[in-house]
Amino acid sequence: MDCNVFSLNDSQKWHSAYETLPVALRDVYYRADFYRINQGLTGAEAKCFVCSEDEKLFLYPFLKTKVNPGYIVGGSTYYDIEGAYGYNGPLYNTDDINFLKEVSRRFLEMCRDENIIAEFTRFNPVLENHKALAHIEPMAVNENIVLDLETEDIWMKAYEHSTRKNINKAIRSGLTVKYVEGWQITSGELNEFVGIYMDTMKRNRASSVYHFPDSYFLEMAQLPGGSHFFFTMNEGNAVSCELVTAGSTISYSFLGGTNEQFFSLRANDLLKHEIIQKMKQLGLRYFCLGGGTTPNDGIFRYKKCFAKDGVKKFYIGRKVHNETVYNNVVKNWEDGFPQKKEMYKNHILKYRN
Repeated sequence: MDCNVFSLNDSQKWHSAYETLPVALRDVYYRADFYRINQGLTGAEAKCFVCSEDEKLFLYPFLKTKVNPGYIVGGSTYYDIEGAYGYNGPLYNTDDINFLKEVSRRFLEMCRDENIIAEFTRFNPVLENHKALAHIEPMAVNENIVLDLETEDIWMKAYEHSTRKNINKAIRSGLTVKYVEGWQITSGELNEFVGIYMDTMKRNRASSVYHFPDSYFLEMAQLPGGSHFFFTMNEGNAVSCELVTAGSTISYSFLGGTNEQFFSLRANDLLKHEIIQKMKQLGLRYFCLGGGTTPNDGIFRYKKCFAKDGVKKFYIGRKVHNETVYNNVVKNWEDGFPQKKEMYKNHILKYRN
């Protein structure tokens, strides 16, 4: 077995491994150019662990972040790893248990050699890749909604009756939807998107991690073939918007927002409907709408109205690789921020907050 850890300096090797996978597995969240954007966003170092043996291939990208040295006793430098914003976990073209176990063993060796103390991943609910990391016990924490775009008569069989009514109401109200492929978006359109998105984050009191800089949206727009922008329009003005990411098979609801004055006209229902139609037209197989903040909350129930039978379990993975150092880091963080201890008690990388 041949295993390597590629950085973005080796992006061509990373890309070559990605291109070796079957077309159906070439997912946008595993590309080197997607990780380049996120490396610039977080200051972490993008890496990709790749193992191959004969025709078998395993690819696992992540962001490697330096642990605050103020929480560490002694002069050593330690790191943690997690996937980029979106879905993570590995891509692989085999279910050979022995191969996957050996990959995990090699991965653990890499973590030890590179002073990695902890690992966090959000497994992909469409690819269902939560069973491939033998060193991690996957934990089901929520549910996501995935629409099979090959469903016969999506309008009648996937949508709830209330959703069809809401879409028709939006159309009767004169709302329309504009589609712009990422590389074609104008600065004005991008500014409209950012404005609606940021207003939505502020209104919902979203965590600061969702308050991306303007440069992030521009770089996402320039992601080759991977980004699609949609705007619900009212009398020439954008009132709702969504950025959809897509690979060869799967498209994802990534970021978006709505002007609250147009909730009653069902601007977002029409937006989702037109996204679904466009993704189907482009030949995508799935559209992942995501889930709610908590199980079965209002956001989840809303998304489920577009795919009645599309409920998928959402798994995360957590692993402490160096318990001694990790426990010391957490203790020092808790001593410094006792008010945060309860709030982040279930977060493995809690000391970043």
